[in-house]
Amino acid sequence: KFCDIVPDASARVHGAVWDITGADEKLLDVYEGYPKQYTKVKVSVRLGSGETVEAMTYVMVDGALEFPAEEYTATVIKGYNDHGIPHEQYVDAAVEVARSMVQES
Repeated sequence: KFCDIVPDASARVHGAVWDITGADEKLLDVYEGYPKQYTKVKVSVRLGSGETVEAMTYVMVDGALEFPAEEYTATVIKGYNDHGIPHEQYVDAAVEVARSMVQES
């Protein structure tokens, strides 16, 4: 799966946390293909300060496998770059895994 969070106790997900409005969430729902492509889940996030907060994230729906458009991938990479998170280890690797999964199906 691409742009997804997969449970793994030995791993961590790097990202950014925003405060959003209800209107923002509705726009994100459309952008993320909610509820067909992604569903929403609550997660505990440990911030760089050490504080833990509850957050909402999108997680792919089981069986929803679609290789992401280049535009979507570029947006994800821009977000990583904007927040100083190296994308090579995370996004580039995910693209390769997604590409191989789509080719196998």
